[in-house]
Amino acid sequence: MDLFVDWFNPRGNKKAGKLFSMGVISLNCLNLLPTTRRSISNSCIMGITPGPNEPSMVTINHVLKLLVDELLVLRKGITLKTHQFPEGRNIHVKILGLLGDVVATHKVAGFSSHSGSKFCSFCDCTLAEKDEMVLDLSQKRTKAEVLSQAERWAKAKTVTQKDKLVTNYGV
Repeated sequence: MDLFVDWFNPRGNKKAGKLFSMGVISLNCLNLLPTTRRSISNSCIMGITPGPNEPSMVTINHVLKLLVDELLVLRKGITLKTHQFPEGRNIHVKILGLLGDVVATHKVAGFSSHSGSKFCSFCDCTLAEKDEMVLDLSQKRTKAEVLSQAERWAKAKTVTQKDKLVTNYGV
């Protein structure tokens, strides 16, 4: 499965900027043919975020909690009985991709904004170093590092502490 999250202005884009924003959260099955997997009939709308504004990183995590809890159960596997498999067949579901624009994917994945001091979700490049954009693989973020930073953020007691962690680490 892939998870698609994005926000849009249902009233169309305005020259003055976004005056209203709502969003969609959907899943697509990657076992289908590439030519059909993105069709509306094969998309599963998991949620719609109401306007007038995009949810914050904290809010979108609360919105996605029920979906994530269900996906964690499906990741371990469940047995489904069907006509073809009356004894049941074990199935597993995993999210392989997160799709959307940079703003949405950063919020859903728990990274800071693309305009934040640690803006990149792949490396430790800072906003000040952005113009150089020389990929230094020694600065590449690791899974363990990101998980550790996310746990520190989750354990922080105050909004000020959480904001400082996001500024320092981008997670």
